[in-house]
Order: sequence, then C-alpha cells, then structure tokens
Amino acid sequence: MKIAKSAKKTAKGWGAYKTGKGVTKAASRAVKRKARRGPSTRERVAKIAGAVGITAAVAFVLAKLGGRKAAGKAKGAVHGAASTVTGGKDYDDVTLARKVETELFRPASVPKGAISVNVNDGVVELRGELADQQQIDELGDTAKKIDGVKDVRNLLHTGSNGG
Repeated sequence: MKIAKSAKKTAKGWGAYKTGKGVTKAASRAVKRKARRGPSTRERVAKIAGAVGITAAVAFVLAKLGGRKAAGKAKGAVHGAASTVTGGKDYDDVTLARKVETELFRPASVPKGAISVNVNDGVVELRGELADQQQIDELGDTAKKIDGVKDVRNLLHTGSNGG
C-alpha cells in the first residue's frame, strides 16, 4: 500500500516537474527568439531619424512597406508631380477659400468685414466694398498669386460706383 501511494505521488510530482520544465523551456526560447530578432521598425526609424535626419527615416519606412503600399505612395508622388506641372496643388474649395482669406487679410490695413471670399472649382470670387481702387487691384493681384487659384473674379467695388 505504501509503495503505491509513494509511486502515485512521485508520478504526479514527476509529471508536474516535466510540464513546468517544458513551459519554462518554451518561454526561454520565446525570449531568446525576441532578443535575436533585434529592434522594432519604430525603434530603427527613431534611431535613423536622430542620427541621419528625417529624409533617411522616411526612405527606410518606404523601403519596409509592402507592395500595395509602395504602389500607393508612388501613385501619390506622381499625382503631386503632375499637380505642380498643371498649376499647383489641387485644394478643395473650402480649403482654398480659407487659404485666400488668410493671405488677403494678413495686412492690418485690409478691412476684413467688408470682403467676402467665395471659391467655385478653384475660381476665387472677391465681393465687397472698399474705399480705394488701388487696394481693390492689389487684393485681386494677391489672390491670383496664391497656390491653387485657377482664376480670380474681382467683384470688389468702391463706394462711389457700387450704387
């Protein structure tokens, strides 16, 4: 009787020991495998950006991207190059209107409440009443120089000819 009990205890103990040892070995292998893999992509990019500069880091990331992502990046680069050839960036109307307002209203001498800026398909419309014809012409010329503007319809007028 005593022998059977001790054999059972020993068998249970031996099984637990082997199971524990197997788990420990597997965990050890996983840790070694992770250590062998090296730093993550994020860590490498941060290291390259710190040492060489952001351009090299971006090049590294692009090199690591998959085929579809790389094709999408190339397509975007082609679109960007084509937009510079055809007349600048292709902003949507709301973004372009805000950009034009920012540029036009930058000088303190421009009356911000007297001018309305509307954009339709890249064509800027300036509406409102100003006191000086020279200022009207300057605002129209400034709007034409803004990147993304295709044309300007300057409907600004002076108080004497506005009715």
